[in-house]
Amino acid sequence: MRTFWKKTAAPLVSHADWTQRLEKKNRQQGTSAPTLAATWSGPVEVLGALRQVHHLADVRLDEIVVEGESQFDAYGGPRNHDLVARGRLPDGKRVVICVEAKAGEDLGPTVEQYARAARAKRQKGESTNAPERLRDLLARYLPHMGPKDERVRRMRYQLLSALAGTEAEANAAEADHAVLMIHEFLTDQRPEDKTAQHLADLRRFITSVFDREPPDAELTPWCFELPAPASMRTKLYVAWAVTDLRTATLQAE
Repeated sequence: MRTFWKKTAAPLVSHADWTQRLEKKNRQQGTSAPTLAATWSGPVEVLGALRQVHHLADVRLDEIVVEGESQFDAYGGPRNHDLVARGRLPDGKRVVICVEAKAGEDLGPTVEQYARAARAKRQKGESTNAPERLRDLLARYLPHMGPKDERVRRMRYQLLSALAGTEAEANAAEADHAVLMIHEFLTDQRPEDKTAQHLADLRRFITSVFDREPPDAELTPWCFELPAPASMRTKLYVAWAVTDLRTATLQAE
């Protein structure tokens, strides 16, 4: 599935690409043209990101599960994705896309903060499997680095759990391709742009776990393949998109 502007000779790869093509008279927030663009921005951004990988460009989505739950270990409750999309390529191979959405929120505690909070619970006599869950995630995805390594301590725990959830979803669907996607939203309610910090967090995660550099931020949306961890049976990709829904951006010259 691909998206286009007016004719199939003009591809659309993002919400920004769409809104920038609107005539100025059609850019007033709340009117039909920008509202349609905002409503359809999710599929456009996802498909636009996947289009950056040639063999994923023609994926056709079959299912979308909101707040999809993935059980990735035996230590307790499931891991919630903001959205899980499942689809197929023309050759029949299965694709799973696990989306983490952010609209002004940060990426949660670092590994060090998560570990500290888990120890504090144990010291207070509260029941938690968080120390064991973290230990196993680090052993699975960072066997070459110790928990005291600065890059590990500063890494966002949410990205580790999102990777584990993506792996679980891919295994459950017997997928051939698995995509972990971070989808940023900028809104009038939360106009502060935190994408630079999130990109720094994502870069730390990618360089530490996979020893790869992510694409430049200016190339948004992007998607690229990573060497899958030993525990994964699928090809693995990370994707990134930013959807700017702020009125000031929409109506800018």
